[in-house]
Amino acid sequence: MSGTTWFDEARYGMFIHWGFARHNAGAALSAKAVYKPTKEFQTIAIFSLQTGGTPQSPILPRKKMKIIVAISKWCHMIPLDLRLQVMITTTEIAQMACVSRTAVSHVINGRGGKLGAEKRRNVETLLRDHRYQRNGLVRALKAKRTHSLVVMVPSVRFSFYAQVVDAMEAQARKLGYHLFLNQTHMDSSIIRSEISHLRERRVDGFIVAPVHGDTSIYRELHEGGDRLVLLDSFIEGTSIPYVDTNDYSGAVLAAQHLISSGHRSFLIHAAVEDDMSPMATLRLKGYVETLISNGIDKNDIHVRRDGLNIEHGYNSVAHALKEGIRFSAVLAATDMAAIGAIRALQNMSLSVPDDVAVVGYGNIEEGRYVSPPLSTIDQNPDRLGVECINMIHEIIKTGNSPTSMMIEPKLIISESSQRKNHSPRNP
Repeated sequence: MSGTTWFDEARYGMFIHWGFARHNAGAALSAKAVYKPTKEFQTIAIFSLQTGGTPQSPILPRKKMKIIVAISKWCHMIPLDLRLQVMITTTEIAQMACVSRTAVSHVINGRGGKLGAEKRRNVETLLRDHRYQRNGLVRALKAKRTHSLVVMVPSVRFSFYAQVVDAMEAQARKLGYHLFLNQTHMDSSIIRSEISHLRERRVDGFIVAPVHGDTSIYRELHEGGDRLVLLDSFIEGTSIPYVDTNDYSGAVLAAQHLISSGHRSFLIHAAVEDDMSPMATLRLKGYVETLISNGIDKNDIHVRRDGLNIEHGYNSVAHALKEGIRFSAVLAATDMAAIGAIRALQNMSLSVPDDVAVVGYGNIEEGRYVSPPLSTIDQNPDRLGVECINMIHEIIKTGNSPTSMMIEPKLIISESSQRKNHSPRNP
């Protein structure tokens, strides 16, 4: 049996039949018709599949031995890459090298010096030729670590979350982690399904930008002992650690900037009313309270609630203009909505910022390339990403729940809110 590795039909039989059918359909049909594995016959020779050689074994029944020999005659027709798709184990490598499994382990783990030079080279050749790959799940079960993290964000279509993830990836690599990126599209059912699937992979932790319609999944995850950090938001009434930016403070900065520029009438584009996220609530609250506290009449504050993308900002401003609402400045909940607002104003032959000033929120890259470039609130996405990785690493390393972090934003003034004329004109 020297040089022969045994494997069970359930694991490899379909591969043989598939490869056989690909290269000789008639022979495969014949083999399938004759070769019917039973309980007492659970193994066949993998050696022939991998090398195209003929197996030699006195313990196989003559009839079944003929089938294996017939298959082996066709093995040379199967490309090597296909033959090597069969996952090989250290036990099989040891059997082919005629050494112990411990000896193979020594070579894999850099202790090959414990073997003779010839045996070590033989094992190294077999490992390379068969593309041996350690079983990560087995190692994870032993070490109780996979060194892998899950990052779940709404989308990387626009640059804010793309920049956050980019910073996360660099920091995770420094700390020895691999990232699984998942786009949730703000759908709670996707989040629940993906978390369930990835928990089976024994990932070390989750970093999630939560959807606030259904927060039970995050509570269950946290209370069940899974390592979890919330990104760019928080959930009230829980102790789930988070890294966020101060949305209220950012809204105050944007409103104060426009007030100091002489504006006295405002259109606020806010998130839809059923958006229960702290972001939606705090940005609107910050805008309105700052305007009122600075003497702006409530009748000169017009709130439009819609989605957060370009088309929503466009529609809010376009409909307000058609209704004859007068305003000299727009405060948008996001940069994307602000970009849509600029387009709507320009389509109505209004100048930005001479007729109407516009300030967004987020400092996404796209805002720098619209005309005019967008004034905005910077959320420091690079720091958000780095601090999330540091926080989940601390939880993994110590088992303790760290203190949540609120990052202060800053105002970025650009051309969309810097008027050439001193006094704004109402549209």
